[in-house]
Amino acid sequence: MLKTKKGITLVALVVTIVILLILAGVSVNLVLGNSGIIGKAKEAREKTSQGQMNTQKEILGNGILVGICQQELRQRQNLVMWMKILKSIFQMEQLLSLKDLK
Repeated sequence: MLKTKKGITLVALVVTIVILLILAGVSVNLVLGNSGIIGKAKEAREKTSQGQMNTQKEILGNGILVGICQQELRQRQNLVMWMKILKSIFQMEQLLSLKDLK
C-alpha cells in the first residue's frame, strides 16, 4: 500500500510566502503612500490647524468689535448723563430766575 505523507509541500510554502509578501507590500503602500493613511492624517492635521487659526481670528475680530461697541455704549451713556446734568442745571437756573423776578 501507498503511504500517505502528511505535511506541507515546498510549493505550498512558497505560494503562501509570496501571498504574504504581496499583502505586506499593499499594506505598506496603503500606510506610507502619498494618498495613504499617514498622508491623509497629515493633511487632516493641516486642515485642522488652519481651521483653528481661522476660528481664533474670528473670535479675536468679534472680541475687538464687542470692545468697540462697549466703548461706544459707554460714551453714549456718558453723553446722556451729561445731558441730564445740563438739563438739571438749566431747570435750576430757570427756577432761580423766577424767584428773582418775584
